[in-house]
Amino acid sequence: MGKVGKYKVSVVTAVYNVEEYLQEMIESVIAQTIGFENIQLILIDDGSQDNSGQICDQYALQYPENIIVIHKENGGVSSARNEGLRYVKGEYINFTDADDMLENNALELMFAYLKENEEKIDLVAIPLKLLGGGYKEHPLNYKFDSMKIIDLEKDYSYVQLSINSTMIKRECFEKRRFDIELSYAEDAQILVDILLDKMRYGVISEASYLYRKRKAGGSALDLSRGKVNYYIPCMEKFILYSLQNALSKKGAVPEFVQYTCMYDLQWRLDKNPLVQRGVLLEENIERYKKLILMALQYITNKIIVEQKNLMHNYKQAILLYKNENVNKKKLVFCKNDIKVCIADKYIFTGVSSYLSEFEFISFFTDSIVIEGYVRYFGDFEDIRILLKQQEENLLVEYEANLLERRDKCTYCMDKVITKAKGFRFCLNKCNMLDKMDLQLCIRYENTDIICKNVKLGKDFDISKRNLSGNLFHQFVNVTFSENKLRLLKAEN
Repeated sequence: MGKVGKYKVSVVTAVYNVEEYLQEMIESVIAQTIGFENIQLILIDDGSQDNSGQICDQYALQYPENIIVIHKENGGVSSARNEGLRYVKGEYINFTDADDMLENNALELMFAYLKENEEKIDLVAIPLKLLGGGYKEHPLNYKFDSMKIIDLEKDYSYVQLSINSTMIKRECFEKRRFDIELSYAEDAQILVDILLDKMRYGVISEASYLYRKRKAGGSALDLSRGKVNYYIPCMEKFILYSLQNALSKKGAVPEFVQYTCMYDLQWRLDKNPLVQRGVLLEENIERYKKLILMALQYITNKIIVEQKNLMHNYKQAILLYKNENVNKKKLVFCKNDIKVCIADKYIFTGVSSYLSEFEFISFFTDSIVIEGYVRYFGDFEDIRILLKQQEENLLVEYEANLLERRDKCTYCMDKVITKAKGFRFCLNKCNMLDKMDLQLCIRYENTDIICKNVKLGKDFDISKRNLSGNLFHQFVNVTFSENKLRLLKAEN
């Protein structure tokens, strides 16, 4: 790194084929309220094949005191940032991406807070906001409720993965560089290591980092899953490295490191198939699975259960991949439900809460046919599906014909963890009561599980607007409320 000069902040930006967005990014840095005279902007043209390099040069000519341009062969974002770090002369460093932007007060607020608290923290972060909106809040923005210092010993779930939305002390990079073997999570890896030093960092809610989602090619995660480097290198160089490095430095893996690694793992483990088809050879898929299992052994049951974005059926499955939980699962039979208990401590939501759906309803001269599916624990082998009306002196049951619905199953590590069964009820007009309030039930080992999470599919239309004038009103009136199908016979 160069000697610290007159700059308060050095913004190190890797540039690769972003001519459409680059000018906006540079202008957002120039417009910072901290004053552009206090900013050193280092643009590393990483072998761009469009006009990005020329745009960088034009701005460097316009602002020779503040902008440095480095042209290099393409080597990836880590290589580019490492090259840029050689020229840093600012007191603090930011890594805004070339296709993103900073709100105009971002650097001023981050600098002031970091300067005020530099004995306590090494970095400060701001929330991520999508440019143009249109998507829900970023899942990690929950920690930005005020300006404060986060104590990671206590608030271990306050994950910080994005280095571009941070400002970091220059000294943190005197002996650190980005791992050039990582194409994904390279910033998360270095952030976790920096945070281990003081176990604290600052957050500011009054400014935002504006990130961009490219229009082409689906979600960033879907694009990543189609590339080899998303799998084994990321597991080895980010997940396992972070866990083992923390263990070496601290003697135990801090919960914030566990939580950060589990946060990343959850987005991997809920995918089916685990590895996108055609990306890895079979032997490498098996190696990837082994690396996941190895990582899970460093993460406590509590941290897995506390994940905010992970459905309960995945939490159950992941817990059972830990060696300490083998043979520690049991079913708990309750009234109208069955739950899972693991390690005599973690009792999960019962089968009654699993999603079921009425998909189709068909009307015939003498009958109504109702079709859909239910989901249930992967342990169950033989189930029956019923439409059931239970009142004080009345019990009416209709049993469904069943069929496999593998398209509605859920998978973890390429194994079924939630089964699904399709049903088909045929209700004969002659056997129907004048009024029927029917509940969908799963019967397993003499326990009737009342389905509480039932929805109507888009083709299960019982609105009068769509059904007026057909056989519907001549035969029966159907409504759906509080997870019950109400059938009222029409008068002849």
